Formats: sequence, structure tokens, C-alpha cells
Amino acid sequence: MSSADLFIVLLMIAFPVVVAFYAKPNKSFILFLIAGSVFLASLGSVVNGRGAALLALIVSIVFLISLLVSKFRGNQPQKQPLSGSVFCILSAIALLPILTIASKISFPELEGTYPVGVRSAEVFDNERGNAWNAIDDGPRRILVRVWYPAGSIPEETPNSRATDTEQEFAKAFGPEGFQPQKIFSETLAKTKTNAYWGVSPAEGSYPLLIFSHGYTGAVNDNAMLMEQLASQGYIVVSMTHPGEGATFAYPNGDISSTDPKTTSLLEEVMEMDVWSIFASDVATRMDFVVHTIEPGTMVSERFAVWVDDFRSVHDALLRGDLKGDIDDVLASINWQKVGYFGMSAGAAAAPAACYRDERCQATVAMDVISGLREMRNRHIQKPMMIFDSGSPYRIGGQDLYYEQHQDVGLDPHIYRLDFPHNGHFDFTDNALALTSLGKKIIPAVLPFLGPVDGAETLLTQSRLITEFFDIYLKEQPAEDFPHMLLNNTGVAELTDLQPFREWVSSQNTTKAN
Repeated sequence: MSSADLFIVLLMIAFPVVVAFYAKPNKSFILFLIAGSVFLASLGSVVNGRGAALLALIVSIVFLISLLVSKFRGNQPQKQPLSGSVFCILSAIALLPILTIASKISFPELEGTYPVGVRSAEVFDNERGNAWNAIDDGPRRILVRVWYPAGSIPEETPNSRATDTEQEFAKAFGPEGFQPQKIFSETLAKTKTNAYWGVSPAEGSYPLLIFSHGYTGAVNDNAMLMEQLASQGYIVVSMTHPGEGATFAYPNGDISSTDPKTTSLLEEVMEMDVWSIFASDVATRMDFVVHTIEPGTMVSERFAVWVDDFRSVHDALLRGDLKGDIDDVLASINWQKVGYFGMSAGAAAAPAACYRDERCQATVAMDVISGLREMRNRHIQKPMMIFDSGSPYRIGGQDLYYEQHQDVGLDPHIYRLDFPHNGHFDFTDNALALTSLGKKIIPAVLPFLGPVDGAETLLTQSRLITEFFDIYLKEQPAEDFPHMLLNNTGVAELTDLQPFREWVSSQNTTKAN
């Protein structure tokens, strides 16, 4: 427990004692009030110290003001045993957005040898449209953010994770009204990172990595991973998809808003009731992926558009067909060494794009339930690494893809890894929004975040991805990859494919009979 966590626990236990002395309620009320305060202390500890202290201050003031008002009115505080804990719980829920927004997040130090620069640009594809169908309202305009090995960093160079415009759109109380799902994004938007805006690139030639975020995500969702890879000698390009990502601004100030169809599509996914099959047997889970998730509009139609976005970005970068001051960065790309990777929806699109595009030599998929139909029971024929979350349960939908089922686990260049304590959002910068103590408490409230330490899991991911691409793009020796890395962390492990193999065997037996 950090000193900030200890301070908040002591403060939140102390203030009800003072209140109890002032109000003179019975012992039962004091016990329930202390229990509620410990609950608040736990919530106060889930984020960094400044947010925790703010919560303690606000709750203390609100409670004491209510007592003063009661005193001046000549009324005695109620002595009902549950009132204290109920008040504390409701206060915590009401003030959690304030607590999160006020917290301070720190990115881990760079593990590579290069300082890192970052810039934004706009890619154009004149053959595709910018509308929902990717046909009309052309040309297709894709915002990209580029992280790259940098030279020297001048003093006073800005290093915020988000631009000023992005910080406005990331606010929970912002231009688009109150959006509680943004309480983490607002906190992250204010974060200072290890990447500096607009600095000159380092001399040399570097492999290119092209990345896609998850559905309705943002171009900087995985900024921590991007800057770590850039520090290791990669030029990393993250794209966002018009209409299907968070609202963003192009470099010229034009705004790309989230298409209303996206909201309807998310509602369709929620109606699939994914939660009901989490703890089911392998046969039930695989049947759900194949017959419910995979044929759904998001996977069958939208992910296919995202696959084409990989090609659009790659082609535009190669031609220099874009707007933005990144020509000197493009000149540093080794075009013979290219990898695609993605998270969630991007993790379904990246492998399919790499399979189709001979220029892509290796790919990484970070936590997605379903791949595209064309990749099920088919060998991808490229080196690949697959991450799966395990909190609260592992569905294992990716086991169905990228290898023929009877041969799953036999290709030594396809690595399947589980992160048993990761929630889905622990594969993004959101993992850093809570402290280590908070990550052990909050999953009961936010199931998309698991109990794993945020910095530890993100660094483990970046080390695995770096070494994977080092092997297949920089031709470095494997050195017992990934076992050496896995032996040094409790965050990830090799996927146990035996249950899936048994299911495949049962399927084959059924067909034979």
C-alpha cells in the first residue's frame, strides 16, 4: 500500500469517529458508519493519491455540512444503523467520476534506447469513400498518429498524450453532453507521456508497424505501447476509422463524429448476451462464437472495412499521399520490414489484413472474441502472436482462427498467450487508470478491467510484442521466445490448448459417426 493509500484509509476511518463524537449516535450506527468509510477508503485507493485525497475531502465536507444544517435546525441526526453505510456508498458512486478525473497517471519509463517523437497526419484513399459503407462521400480520410525514434528533445517540448482538441472531446462533461464512459479517457487525456510532439526523427532506417484500436476507440488508446515500441527502434502508425472510433479532429480542424449506426451496432452486440456463456463449456462457447458473434454485423461487415483500412494506410504512407508534416519520418521507414497489429476489433482486422497483404510479414492480435470467417480453420501462413484476456472468464474464441483445427498449436511461429488476470481494457492505457490496490478491488464494479497491476501487464505486453517483431522483422535470434519472458512474469502464460483439442476431436468423432 502506498503512502497515499495509507493516508486515505486513515482519513476515512478518522472522520466518522469525529462525526460520531459530534452526533453521539449509538454503537451500531458507528460500526456501520466505519464499515461504509472503509468501503470509501477502498474506492479512494483505486486511483492515484490526488484523486483519493479529493474524494476524502469532498465526502468529509458534505457529511459535516449536513450535520451542521441538522444542528442549526435543532434536529438530531438519525440513528438508523444503515444510514451511514448507505450514505457512504451512494457518495462514492456519485463522486467516482470526480475522483477518476482528478487522479494523476504516470506512464512507465521507456525501456528502449531511443527517445520518442510523435506526430499526427491524415491519410487519403481516393478509391474508397469516407461514409459508413466506405464507398460514398469520398475520399476516405483516416487520421493516423505516428510514434518514431527521435533525435534530441528540445526543452519545453510538449508531451501530452492527447491534443487540446482531443482533451475537449475526452471530457465526461464535454461538447457531446455527459458521457460517464469517458471518466477514464478524460484522466488519460491529461497524462504526460514519454513521447514528444514534433521533434526530429533519429537517423537510420526502422521497421514499420501499423496498428488499429478497438471498436469506438481512439488513435491514442495504446499510446504507452506505441511509445515503448518506438523506443526500441520501430516506426509505429496507429489509425482510427471514420465514424467507428471516438470523435476526433483531423489536422485541419475538421471533426469526425461517431456515426449513429455505431451506437445501434453496439446495442446489437449487447443483445447477444456474451456474459451468459463466459463460464460455459468449450462446445457451448465455440458454438456461440461461430453462430452468433461471427455472423453478426460488426464482425461480418464492419471488420471487413477495417481490414481494407490497413491497406489504405499502408498504400498512402508508401505513396506519401497524406496531409501532415511527417515526410522526414516516412523517409526513415524500412519498407521491406512491416508488421500489422491491433486490439479488440483491430485484433480481428490486423491478422486478416496481414494474410491478404504480402507486404505484411508478421502480425499480433490483442484480445478479441471472434476473427473473420475467412480466417477460421485456416492457416494464416505468417508468424503471429495472440493475446487472450482471462478476467472474469476466457471465452477462447481466437482458438478457432489462424490454424487448421486439427493442427492447432503445432506451428512454432504462432504463439498463443493468456493473460489470466487481464480484463479486456487491460490491453489499453486504461490499465493505468487505477493503482495496484485499486486493480484488486474495482473489477467487481468494472468487469472490463481485471485485478492485474496496470503497469506490469502493459510492460509485459510491450516486451512480448517487441521481441516478437524483433525476431520476425529484425531477424534477431529467438532465444527461447516467449518462455524466457513468461518465466519472469506472473502476468501471462502459454494458452492451454488441450480443452480445445478435445473439442475438435469430439467434433471429428461426431462427423465420422
